[in-house]
Amino acid sequence: MTLSICMIVRDEEDYLPDCLDSIAELADELIVVDTGSTDQTLNIAESYGARIFQIDWEHNFAVARNYSLARASGDWIFVLDADERLPLKFHSRVRGLLKKALENNIAGWLVQIKNYYGSVKSGDYVLDSACRIFRNQVEYRYSSPLHEEMSQVIQENDPEAVILKTDIYLEHLGYLDQLVSGKRKSRRNTLILEKALKKAPCDPFLIYAYGTELFQQNNYQGALQYYKKITANLAELSFGADLLYKTVTALLQQEEYIKGMNLLKKGLKLFPDFQALWFVKGEYHLRCNEFKKAIAAYHSCLQLNNNNNKFLEINGLSSFRTYHALARVYEMMGEDSKAIDYYLQALRENPGYQAVINGLKGLLIKIKKRAIDYLDLSKVAEKYDPIYDLYREWLMDGELSEKIK
Repeated sequence: MTLSICMIVRDEEDYLPDCLDSIAELADELIVVDTGSTDQTLNIAESYGARIFQIDWEHNFAVARNYSLARASGDWIFVLDADERLPLKFHSRVRGLLKKALENNIAGWLVQIKNYYGSVKSGDYVLDSACRIFRNQVEYRYSSPLHEEMSQVIQENDPEAVILKTDIYLEHLGYLDQLVSGKRKSRRNTLILEKALKKAPCDPFLIYAYGTELFQQNNYQGALQYYKKITANLAELSFGADLLYKTVTALLQQEEYIKGMNLLKKGLKLFPDFQALWFVKGEYHLRCNEFKKAIAAYHSCLQLNNNNNKFLEINGLSSFRTYHALARVYEMMGEDSKAIDYYLQALRENPGYQAVINGLKGLLIKIKKRAIDYLDLSKVAEKYDPIYDLYREWLMDGELSEKIK
């Protein structure tokens, strides 16, 4: 079974080498469609043995994607972007999937996408999935001009087609602050969607996608103007869970607590095992000073695990992010001992989580305690404890030392 890697690129010299390094040994064929690069992108692709094609950019990702698919000769296609990487540990797994697909008549595989966002240092990501590995068949062609997804296309062609989940993931860097600002993606995507909406103003996915572009720009009021057009049909939409999450998050940011809580209640009946919704529910209760309800919601979040590719997953909801939320609640309640316990749990799960470090420092200063008071020195030799770094930083920081005297 041969595999064609299909890509569309433009001015990707900074990111393309790492991407191609990650799949060079896996690909039987590398198809690169360029839409107008003016840097070294084409030379880089050529150095990896890619078959290169150049086309004009028509402000439509489906057109460019389909051009690449039509030139692939492999039995299977793996769609990849230049700002993505496939960890090398998955190479043998991908080959195993293709063999399994041949034996079981599988049409495609859902690959997880680990979307990093914010700063590189934060390590924050949201995990979702997309059908990136599928059979090379002429009827499998994209239709949406943005955020193209193949699983829907496959099932529209054959409702009986089998698309299976896998825990293979791609690391996607495209939502990191430095990439978003440097490539002006938001403006590009907005223009694409505006053009598409003129042709299909009632298309639910285009409405959702446009709202999401505004959401990612922190324009929550603008996003809600689009989301409200389609939230009545949550259960019928393939992206209904994501739409719900973004809508209640936007309402939270707009301080529309009653409207948001009412929608959350409806959503949790539809998607009771969507972990992120329980976290947002906790945030609503916290904003409204309903501390016991907030604690209950956060514990419900901790009890769930989204390792089912069913909903988007936010890193840390099963650990440090929710421990931090519980620490904030107990601190607001004046229960400093419990707050410190949860701060420490969060810090030990993610020693680099700056919000926890700042919160714990602030609380220790307020109650005139030192970080070393919470360091178990008997275990330092056998297991690293991030509290040691906090204490070392404390000793080196004269201002903090003065505050606690």
